Amino acid sequence: SFLSIYISFSVAGIDIGLLMGGITIGVGFAFRQTLSNMVSGIVIFSTEEYKLGNIVEMKIGGDTLYGVIEEVNMKNVILRSFDMRKIVIPNENFLKQSVRAYRPEEDFLRIEILTSVDASFDINAVLQQILALMNTYAFISKKEYNQVLIDSFDDKHVKLKVTFFYNPTAGYPAEVLKSVVQINLLDLYKKMTHELKKEVK
Repeated sequence: SFLSIYISFSVAGIDIGLLMGGITIGVGFAFRQTLSNMVSGIVIFSTEEYKLGNIVEMKIGGDTLYGVIEEVNMKNVILRSFDMRKIVIPNENFLKQSVRAYRPEEDFLRIEILTSVDASFDINAVLQQILALMNTYAFISKKEYNQVLIDSFDDKHVKLKVTFFYNPTAGYPAEVLKSVVQINLLDLYKKMTHELKKEVK
């Protein structure tokens, strides 16, 4: 009985009042969290950009995540990332994030790569060769929007910003495509460095 439990706690030196107060606070917090997720779920349900099948871009733990919305319920948003991971995000947390949504008809996402080259290179030639390289990739969409721009420079290096667009429905994670481009850029720079050394000789 409750009286027996009360006596047992009293004998053990436990303040039943404080214990019940802690339980009440815990239950209240859990209820508030549940209610917040439910309200957030209603907001998500009623937002056109968060329909099933749409692609979202968001920051999680400092990393950029792209995923397809698979399910929205009264508790969570369930995403399927491009590397096929299932990601469950509480509704409240989802709305707190900076989220960019893409409709299925938007067949491209943007990737930016910051890199640098030796200032002694022919920079115009570098820009043209990088742009030509970007146009060879089958996974790049909207090739007319590819850009290679000078971001900044000093007496030793020129920093470049490489921008391209890819089709998110192709199923390749952005990190993989970015890595592929960076590897080929490195090979291009090595080739240009070798040619520059030959010219100096």
